[in-house]
Amino acid sequence: DNSATFLGRKLHGNYQDEMGNRFNTRIEGTRIQHTMGPVSIQMYDQFRLILRIETTVVNVSFFKHYREVE
Repeated sequence: DNSATFLGRKLHGNYQDEMGNRFNTRIEGTRIQHTMGPVSIQMYDQFRLILRIETTVVNVSFFKHYREVE
C-alpha cells in the first residue's frame, strides 16, 4: 500500500495488475525492489556506503499527465 502511494496511486481491492516487493542481499550490498504494473523502483545499498535509487517505467500512461506529450 505504501509503494502504491509513493507511485501516485491508491490501492483498491479491484486492482488487476501485478504488484510485488523483492528483497535481495548480495556481496555488493542490498537491493529492495517495489513493482506496481509497468512501474518499478529499486534501491541499492552498495557496500553500506552509497544509496542508489533507480526507477523503471515501461508505459508512461500509468502516471497522470495534464499536457499533451509530443
